[in-house]
Amino acid sequence: MRGTVSSIGTFRWRLVAMAASLLLGGCVFDQLQRSNENDIYRVEQKQAALQAEQDRSARLARQEDLLAAELSERQVSLKELNDRVETLQEQNGHAIAGNESQRQEYRALIGRLYQTNQQLASLQRGTDGSNEERRERIDYLKSQIKAQLELLLH
Repeated sequence: MRGTVSSIGTFRWRLVAMAASLLLGGCVFDQLQRSNENDIYRVEQKQAALQAEQDRSARLARQEDLLAAELSERQVSLKELNDRVETLQEQNGHAIAGNESQRQEYRALIGRLYQTNQQLASLQRGTDGSNEERRERIDYLKSQIKAQLELLLH
């Protein structure tokens, strides 16, 4: 009977050891699984942050391209306007008769044209106000210059 009791005792210890091993293995497995899930979550966060940064970078690149194109267009327009004003000044300067009132009117118109052109150039270089407000003001000044040029031609 003693052999049987001893063998039952050994069996219990083995059973307890096996249960402890399974429990410990389960805890280790659970910890590894949580660690793995945390790693996956961190990787997903990093991927989302990277995607957001790439989107922001692409958006900034598009804005830069638009601004460069807009600046180029404005510089060409301003140069064209300046060339046209100079040509008109030369043409009208020769055509104006000795009439003092016509000369004064011509000078006043050239002065207004110059001021409007300066305002346009200043507005194009500046950053005051929203883009929409600036565009509206630029369009208005361009229409004023066009009207002033028409007056010079007639």
